[in-house]
Amino acid sequence: MRGPGWKGIFPDGSGLTEMPQKGRHILRILHCADIHLDSRMSANFDKEEAAVRRQEILGTFLDMIEEAAKAHTDHILIAGDLTDSARVTATVRNTVLGALRDHPEMKFWYVPGNHDTGADFLGVTEDLPDNLHVFGNEWETCSLDADGRIRLSAAAMDGTPRVGEGLALLLNPECFNIVMLHGQAAGYHARSKAETISLSAFRGRGVDYLALGHIHSHQEGELDGRGIFCYPGCLEGRGFDECGEHGFVTLEIDEDTLRMKRHFIPFAGRCLWEIPVDVSGCADSDRMAKRIREEMERQKAENIIHEGDLIRALLVGKIPADAEKNILFLRRSMEKEFFHFEVEDRTGIEIDYESFRYDTSLRGEFVRLVEQAEIPEEEKAEILRCGIRELSGEVDEL
Repeated sequence: MRGPGWKGIFPDGSGLTEMPQKGRHILRILHCADIHLDSRMSANFDKEEAAVRRQEILGTFLDMIEEAAKAHTDHILIAGDLTDSARVTATVRNTVLGALRDHPEMKFWYVPGNHDTGADFLGVTEDLPDNLHVFGNEWETCSLDADGRIRLSAAAMDGTPRVGEGLALLLNPECFNIVMLHGQAAGYHARSKAETISLSAFRGRGVDYLALGHIHSHQEGELDGRGIFCYPGCLEGRGFDECGEHGFVTLEIDEDTLRMKRHFIPFAGRCLWEIPVDVSGCADSDRMAKRIREEMERQKAENIIHEGDLIRALLVGKIPADAEKNILFLRRSMEKEFFHFEVEDRTGIEIDYESFRYDTSLRGEFVRLVEQAEIPEEEKAEILRCGIRELSGEVDEL
């Protein structure tokens, strides 16, 4: 995540201002994917929050291009799903195309994903920037350096299970070979999912770097004794299934030795986090709110979360069956501290059946009846929670 101490996108190379040495022989590449511009995000946020996040994600993508230019990046690989659908707003179309045209010194390479399939780019088929190359359904190999020793091969997934077909003919083992695709990696061919990529199809074929898109978290691993595969993940998280740091991957390839350095660069303007909060023994909302605040302050002190982040507090632990718990109150107690704050209840019920053994009240009789019932403990806990609150004259929040 960008902030104090930001060192640029090539931590071991140029920072934001250092010029490369004259006659350098290092090729700099940025690998990103799954930007999902114009995503609705209505499942996680209200209308206003979603609108802000859409603009922020666009801004992060544009910032990435600017930082890449400052670091003298040669190529940007976009491994699919630049947009969330084939239809985009005029703002996204104009700003993205404008950003590409503003940096003719960098080459942009794009392979369509499963969200933005089609032969066009942002709904445009003509007058595209000269420094943009969009790959089609057939394998194509392009040179990234002047000597043609660093090569990029790519193809859009069109639903035909032919990922490995003809690839060996395109790859020269004497070159540094990058292959770019968008799809779900698997160790085998999956007949029913056209976007599934069999890693085994690329082993032993001279691939040095398999640049992938589709998985929204940063993942990488060994492909064979020579190459690796890498998902950079999405640029910004859009929901609580995309928690943690997000960004892109940078490559520095020595044009003489063909050796590569790579780095994952956290770049998201905001991060999403699910944070467990143990509220065991808390009998009311006030005590739970204090536990939540204590945990949030601890996470801030350890520089894990920040005020601009999006937080989901997960209430865990066991609480008394008659505990007063108001989720709306708990959310509002912290919502001013973060861009977005919500609370999810995962607590269990703590029942001391022995304490009700000789209770002659209606509540005691109710607890004993539930204890004797032949139903799962999870159902007993929920029945007791609702029943005891009803007998106590309390109602759940509306």
